[in-house]
Amino acid sequence: MFILYLFYGGRNRNPKQREFLRISKLIEELDRRFTRALAEGEQAEVLEETYALNFTKIAELWESKQDYEERGRKTKTGTILNTCRLLERENLLRLVDEDRELRPTRKLDDLMLNYYLDDRRVDEMKRFFEGVELDA
Repeated sequence: MFILYLFYGGRNRNPKQREFLRISKLIEELDRRFTRALAEGEQAEVLEETYALNFTKIAELWESKQDYEERGRKTKTGTILNTCRLLERENLLRLVDEDRELRPTRKLDDLMLNYYLDDRRVDEMKRFFEGVELDA
């Protein structure tokens, strides 16, 4: 879900924010956000109740993983690549540049821009990932 947010979390007529995403940048952003979630325990609890997700446990699991290990599937990189390969099998993302970069496909663009995203959903995604209440 966070990958989709990074690609399509923008505003206005075209919420698509970028054409590609480096795996290393994705891991850095996840590290930053999970570290913040662990540090802000009370706010994480509110989000957990609102969205029925155990953010603290997810953040702890993420933090317990190694960054990288050759052929490691249970590392941070391995976890991201497994997720991306699942999306690639569904023709939603392409892994390029020797699995170092993600690019959304036309199919994903069409699904997100024409079906899933309206202003209300974009606002909800922003609240979910940024923890900010937006004016209705």
